[in-house]
Amino acid sequence: MTQTAVTRTVLADALRADCEACAAALPPGAVRTAVAAVAERLAEPVLRVAVGGRLNAGKSTLVNALLGQRLAPTHRDECTMVSAAFVFGYANQVLVHLRDGRTQTVAGRPGGGVPDRLPHPREDIDHLTVLAVNRRLDSAYVFVDTPGRDALSGLDDYAMRSVADADALILVMPRPGEGEKQALEEYVAAVAGTHLSASNVIGVLSRIDELGEGDESPAQVRAQAVRVADRAMRHLGPMVAEIVPVAGLVAQTARGADFTERHMLALRQIAAADPRPPALLYAPDFFLDQAPASVPRPVREELLALLGLFGLRVALAEVDAGTTDTEALLAALAAASGVDRLLDAAAARFLARADPLRTNSALSRLEAVLATAAPAPALSELAARVREWRRRPELRTAELAAVARAAQQGVLPLDDDATAGLHLLLSADSAADRLGLAAGAPPQEVAAEAHRRALLWRAMEGDVPRRSRPHVVLVREMYEQLHRQSAQT
Repeated sequence: MTQTAVTRTVLADALRADCEACAAALPPGAVRTAVAAVAERLAEPVLRVAVGGRLNAGKSTLVNALLGQRLAPTHRDECTMVSAAFVFGYANQVLVHLRDGRTQTVAGRPGGGVPDRLPHPREDIDHLTVLAVNRRLDSAYVFVDTPGRDALSGLDDYAMRSVADADALILVMPRPGEGEKQALEEYVAAVAGTHLSASNVIGVLSRIDELGEGDESPAQVRAQAVRVADRAMRHLGPMVAEIVPVAGLVAQTARGADFTERHMLALRQIAAADPRPPALLYAPDFFLDQAPASVPRPVREELLALLGLFGLRVALAEVDAGTTDTEALLAALAAASGVDRLLDAAAARFLARADPLRTNSALSRLEAVLATAAPAPALSELAARVREWRRRPELRTAELAAVARAAQQGVLPLDDDATAGLHLLLSADSAADRLGLAAGAPPQEVAAEAHRRALLWRAMEGDVPRRSRPHVVLVREMYEQLHRQSAQT
């Protein structure tokens, strides 16, 4: 689960040179500032990953788990009102970036993080940069906590702008049950026009500890969570690379510093109780009332707040199995929470493809600038270069994202094989992976499979609605390009 720094920046460096040349040729003004800002982002040796989703879905708790420190505010009500990026710093400070271009530095919350009060109204603030003395932040990612969609304060558009500005997204899924499919469809509609798809989105089924009945084991809860995640994947298809179940509260505690030796001692005392009340972990009140008197009630309340019933079941099972070391217990909690699996997925899906992901999001920002800027020779030259960049197979994900949305919404009818192939085109890296072949497949096998798939999509061109035909042509062209590249190897 160690995060490896982004080292391959070949594409990002080349595009940055194009941006810097264009900015140098432009007169001072908003357009020059915007192009220069894209160049500055490309110079950052990290991947910017937004954490987004619906209101009160557990986004900030997940951010804290990923950071390994409680830096994002958490509450049952909506409390993330401004997007906040978390980076390493030698002092706990917060940079408040205002909409008028000014930046103000304020003290962070005691211990680090977003303070309870900011010096300006929310509507005057563009975003925050939170600096903290945390070496986990000096690594491969900049995580961005974003406001929840459906917020009563009307932050939907702002939240989606924050999400779309990132290189990749961890989408915190809604609580399973009634309204689940509707929420997923709302997400697909919300990302229309962005570069978000299975190429750079991982879903998280959060709060899995709330699944099941009070007497179900952690293994049973996780099995149910996997089934819910699989159902969500069938709804989203090629819009999400994969969905990972995570118990956010347990993950936050397992990777943080709040769980101490005092809590470990209390768990050992609870485990040693003879007899142990059979309904001890059935409900929060049962635990608070029936835990042994040797564990003071305030400590019981702390354990419940840190772990919840799901985490307590995992922790007591570990202690029963002989775990006595705090670090070993926290490692077991991290594994049971699913956060280790999420970090592994992020490394495989994001870090392994960081260079094209960062370059692709930069191209999207440049296209937005070029769409509204007044004509200028330097911008015309940049626009031509952007079109050249977009013809590269690894950077056509913005176009493929539109195909994915059309498929998910039923505008482009696809069978299971074609849907799976589209998902691989978006989410895989090497040519063999994108064709569903074994790693290291010989070039002739890759070329043959690419040719086969190109013929299948060519045959579809006359069978789909007229408005869907450009999507089919795009996918067919991508398979043809993979065929040419492999045939020439």
